[in-house]
Amino acid sequence: MEFKERVRTPVGIAFQFSLIALSVSIMIGLIIWRSSSFISHEVRPKINPITPEKYQEFGGFSHTVTTGILIDQFIDFDMVTNKFTFDGTIWFKFNPGTISLDSLSKFSFIKGTILTKSDPDIRLIDDKMLVKYVIRVEFKSDLNYQDFPLDSHSIYLTLINKFVSPSEALFESSRREFTVNANVSSSGWDLVDTVVTNGYIESELDPYDARQNVQYPATLFTLDYSRNSIRYTLSIILPLALIFYLLLFSISLRLISAIAITSAGVTATLAYRFVIENLSPKTGFFMISDLLFFLFLAAIIGIFIINVIEAAQPLSSKLKIICITALHTIIIAAAIYVIVW
Repeated sequence: MEFKERVRTPVGIAFQFSLIALSVSIMIGLIIWRSSSFISHEVRPKINPITPEKYQEFGGFSHTVTTGILIDQFIDFDMVTNKFTFDGTIWFKFNPGTISLDSLSKFSFIKGTILTKSDPDIRLIDDKMLVKYVIRVEFKSDLNYQDFPLDSHSIYLTLINKFVSPSEALFESSRREFTVNANVSSSGWDLVDTVVTNGYIESELDPYDARQNVQYPATLFTLDYSRNSIRYTLSIILPLALIFYLLLFSISLRLISAIAITSAGVTATLAYRFVIENLSPKTGFFMISDLLFFLFLAAIIGIFIINVIEAAQPLSSKLKIICITALHTIIIAAAIYVIVW
């Protein structure tokens, strides 16, 4: 198909730069607001609380075992691959004779593996027995990546002991007993808060016979982390935005050059999808990065369509201004919806 060479109606440079400046300012504001806000979409693991009625059901003879964890350092801290490994200390404080050391030492973590565990360090403090273990634990948490790359996360570490029933002993812990000395700011994350929840977990052996249910004490340790780096955000959004804003000027170029440039822009955007895939977590649902990619791709294809239409029918300067304004409006409105809601 041959395109007739004609003088195209240009769109003012000042108008173009004004819209781009406005659009970019709003995008930067959205990213800064979202990056400074802690919004977590993780679903908290289910732990049943110990109510007075439930305590009586356990026989009313449960002994309290104060439990604490000290995380000294993270050997692995990767939010993208969902892999965490830490060195630390776990300790238990209780009245002597409350629980046997053999049963106590069989503690474990849901979705976690204890790679190393020292021999117990036993001390007597104020008529209480303090038992400490130096441990290295590797674990995973159910992370929700729908806000990537503007995401914040709650990491859950659940301590259990399947060899002790709630009628024998219950774990008791609080933020005072949960200490995190590990600093992962160099990995792009800052610790925002910690939460500790005590209770028990109930497993069904036979869904038709509740008498066979198995119950055991549990404590949920929660770590809230927020991004302190915009590396992923810039790596994903900046190239897409640059391609889009630069291609807007093609509407004022010679027709043949404009179509060639916008065709190359569409190709470059599709090729950049592979880069985004390498940077993103592997999920089965759309993330903010995916939605922004398709948003900019649709806008770039819109520019290409405008240039192709003008090959058959010249467009007035006023109509071009309306089209460019519409593209900016769609980008801003869709970005607000995706990032805020």
